[in-house]
Amino acid sequence: MSFPLPFQLPFPHLYAGIETVRPPMPVLFTIVTVGLLVLWARNSILAKKNYQHKSSSVSSVFKSKAYHDKILAIYKQKLSEWPTHTSRYLQTQTYGTIHVLVSGPETGNPMILIPACGLGAWSWWRNVGAWNEAGYRTYAIDNVGEANRNRSNVHNHDDDDSGGVASTTVVVPPQTGTEIAEFYEDVIVHHLGIPEEEPVIVVGASIGGYIATQLAIHKPRRVDKLVLIGPMGFGISTAKIILIMICSMLFPIRWVQDRTLQWAFGNDPVVVEAFSEWFRLVMTGTRPNPIVPHSFSDDDLKKVTVSTLAFVAQYDSIVGRNVPHVMSRLKHIRNVQIQTVQSGHFPAIECP
Repeated sequence: MSFPLPFQLPFPHLYAGIETVRPPMPVLFTIVTVGLLVLWARNSILAKKNYQHKSSSVSSVFKSKAYHDKILAIYKQKLSEWPTHTSRYLQTQTYGTIHVLVSGPETGNPMILIPACGLGAWSWWRNVGAWNEAGYRTYAIDNVGEANRNRSNVHNHDDDDSGGVASTTVVVPPQTGTEIAEFYEDVIVHHLGIPEEEPVIVVGASIGGYIATQLAIHKPRRVDKLVLIGPMGFGISTAKIILIMICSMLFPIRWVQDRTLQWAFGNDPVVVEAFSEWFRLVMTGTRPNPIVPHSFSDDDLKKVTVSTLAFVAQYDSIVGRNVPHVMSRLKHIRNVQIQTVQSGHFPAIECP
């Protein structure tokens, strides 16, 4: 049976689809409800403080400067494995200053890279070298509302390689498909300076695949080709993922984190080594407000007309291991080529 919500919760973008969830036991549903109420209470308190101080800042993504420094130290260390790159900071009116890693030949075909939720632009380190050698100029964008090098509109920062001080603020990310597409079009055209008449290749992993698909649906003239790697919006319900992540944040103890990481990443040694320390710090030391995916309708997917390459992983716990179901959803895209790979949620890392 389904478990409809007995009352209206705040922030509907955080729990879309939860009314159709079949939790294995009522206690799990209770955890989701309590967790969302905790998030609502936290944001209400922060909003009140924000009003009292007449500041446009809500709160830092990072719980402390110590966590900020530790997380961005890992970010900086990961960049040592990148090819030659330039960090660019793009000032937007709504979402603060967005950090982008640019690499590859200046005259190369533009390729936009959108990472998985909870990771930074650095997470493409195993892929960008080959793409740059093939002649592509890559633009890896840090996600809005997450722990990365993005910066606040209301604080001063030095434009150094450390990412500034611990004041990256929690912002309300674009929520609807139209808002997401308009934001990324603004970044591509007005901030990266890629001409409007020059469509780009867009590559997205996990939530990045969801964002890339929204761009292809709502701004098709901006997209030349679409590459989806374990994309969200095609598999299991958002609520199940929220449940697991809420548990890991409400109970940041080692055992819970270990189970969460194993569920999300699997056991691939490269993935575990690359992401475990980063994600432990993110789960313990941050309060992100990321873009949350919804399931695409069949009609939405039929609007994607660009050539699309999609990678579906056999052991992907986040998108879901029902590969035939995920593939059947992807086939609503008119011009799609689907490849299955033997990996977990990060095939771009396990099978670069």
